[in-house]
Amino acid sequence: MSALLLTPALAGAKDIVHSFVKYQLNHQFWAEGATFGDFNHDGITDVASGPYWYEGPGFTNRHEFYPADTTFKHKKADGTEEALPGFEGAFGVNNAYSDNFFAFTYDFNHDGWPDILTYAFPGKEAAWYENPRGREGHWQKHVIFEVVDNESPTFTDINGDGKPEIVCCSGGCFGYAEADWKNPAAPWKFHPITPKGDYQRFTHGLGVGDVNGDGRMDIIEKDGWWEQPQSLASDPVWIKHPYPFATRGAQMYVYDVNGDGLNDIITSIDAENRRLSLSIKDLEPNAWDRFVSEHNPGDVVRGKIARFANFGAFVELDDNLEGLCHISELSEERVEKPEDVVQLGQEMEFKILRIDAENKKIGLSARAVGKNEVIVDTKVYSSQAGSGMASLGELADFGLGKPEPETRQEAQPEPKSEKAPEDKPEPAGGAEPATEAVGKAEPASEPETAPEAVSEPGPGPVAATEPNTAPEEAGEGSEAQPEGESK
Repeated sequence: MSALLLTPALAGAKDIVHSFVKYQLNHQFWAEGATFGDFNHDGITDVASGPYWYEGPGFTNRHEFYPADTTFKHKKADGTEEALPGFEGAFGVNNAYSDNFFAFTYDFNHDGWPDILTYAFPGKEAAWYENPRGREGHWQKHVIFEVVDNESPTFTDINGDGKPEIVCCSGGCFGYAEADWKNPAAPWKFHPITPKGDYQRFTHGLGVGDVNGDGRMDIIEKDGWWEQPQSLASDPVWIKHPYPFATRGAQMYVYDVNGDGLNDIITSIDAENRRLSLSIKDLEPNAWDRFVSEHNPGDVVRGKIARFANFGAFVELDDNLEGLCHISELSEERVEKPEDVVQLGQEMEFKILRIDAENKKIGLSARAVGKNEVIVDTKVYSSQAGSGMASLGELADFGLGKPEPETRQEAQPEPKSEKAPEDKPEPAGGAEPATEAVGKAEPASEPETAPEAVSEPGPGPVAATEPNTAPEEAGEGSEAQPEGESK
């Protein structure tokens, strides 16, 4: 294992030339990952890579903390084979990898001795090894998470509780695995932060940082960033802000490079071709601000069906913004599934029902296009029915859309004074606040309930490209050959 560290001049810093000393710890290939810590409590930093940790400061005295029993067959120049310790890696022609891709140091059981966390091959488990506090021998292994997907997972505090989490993909979603710190050796719980997609073990690109400066950590991927909401209760889907940061990224970082007070994104563009990118956050008005200033409820816009949810279809608008057309606003007919009436990539017109500037959400309707129905601005509706969302039909029933028939008007009681707004009639079923896009009212015999807020990713901007689509797994035999990965 070897390392070459280069320190660039950052914003406002003088150009300083730094020199480094390279130590080759081992001539065998045991791991892609490495970490460091004072593992023997002698006050000097040590290094761990693969099944060994090496005592600092010389790093020549090594200790095996899990079994180093892997070998591979190496063909010599004369055609004969020999068994060599470790993994094949660049010693052969099979592009074989190790079973230790990442390593981190943390005191999991809070006994004052640093332990070692490893992520195995992509799609495999995460486990931490318990420091025996100075005793020789193998460290006790605790498998805490079964499937760590993505080629750039990390280990950091993402939810603000002061404890680190495993940040990765798993089960087709980006998310994080959280420990029960009363028993950190027990399996950790995964919290998805995105809808289920094509994210898998060889997905490229992942980072964590506060992109928008709101004090909460966000997740960055190659196609944009996911904004952490104010509350993580009930595992809400985070708001996606699409941006083409990379084609196949690797580790991604958030840092104010140019010193303008806005955090920027540092990433590789293509992990295989070793291209680096720096995305400077724009000081000019963003796409959302432009959209809000140029559009109002009732406007008709063109959009493309980007993806489906059980409660409707997400629509890609201009400037890579995203709106939601509730399932009841897709057609005049009752719709069981959005894909029954629209197709992915289909371009069509939508009427804007609602622009929620505070939560950055856009409610759309395909059903209302071409109809002369009154569209009520969300501020008007919110002042009388809270912050919820209602359909055109509900708005009409509420007295904010088309006028009531004369017979119903005659049955109305005398108008209340302006001092009693609480006595205003509620919509049928009690317009429950919801933050999803507008839904069409169903007949009274079949009341429609707005979807729960936590199930909507929220219409931040949407990327025109699909999520990372690395080749699907070809079975266990393909594990040693991830798509595009090179050493």
